Amino acid sequence: ERAHIEASRPPPPPRSTTPWRRIATNVPFLALIFTHCAFNWTGYLVASWLDKFFVTTYNVKYDELGVLSVLPYLMMLVVGLLGGPLADALERRRCLGATSVRKLFNTCGMGGQALLLLILAAIVPATKAGGGGAKDHHGAVAAALVLAFSSGISALCTSGGYWVNFVDLSPRHAQLLLGISNSVASIPGLVGQLLTGQILASTHDNFAVIFQIAAAVN
Repeated sequence: ERAHIEASRPPPPPRSTTPWRRIATNVPFLALIFTHCAFNWTGYLVASWLDKFFVTTYNVKYDELGVLSVLPYLMMLVVGLLGGPLADALERRRCLGATSVRKLFNTCGMGGQALLLLILAAIVPATKAGGGGAKDHHGAVAAALVLAFSSGISALCTSGGYWVNFVDLSPRHAQLLLGISNSVASIPGLVGQLLTGQILASTHDNFAVIFQIAAAVN
């Protein structure tokens, strides 16, 4: 049985060394890492600070908003499922080249998210409802909807933007490039969280500044 499998399988690809120097000095790859870091900055912000934002700003716990608390992830799912086939269709019908599709999707994803974050910063009330004050449920719902659309549109980046670009750069070494980029892009999860905490402490929990910074990073 082993002899039959070995005889019928295609020949293994030739062994090759990993071009570490070319990877480390490749400008498009370095730009891709930079984009990945910028994308993750807002991702870690949303994952880590939402509950504090709603409690301190609206005196409402995020999980009290029901379906709105999971709407950002549902929006990301829907946009991600639709974005991939749309990107493929644009390339297949030769409407745009692969590079143009990546740029279009990433610009719409991160630019759209930045715009919505600025809108969110604008609607954050100057007077906080936290600290035992009355709940501002309507304000919390409005903020949750803006956050949901912000997270949803960002999925264009992963369905047809920078996330797919690893394969474009090197189909053979795509998994290695993604591993390197993903490791470096975890730095915003450390630095960003420390910086966010310090800014909130020095501005009396002014989340408008936090969302403005995230929009600028995008």
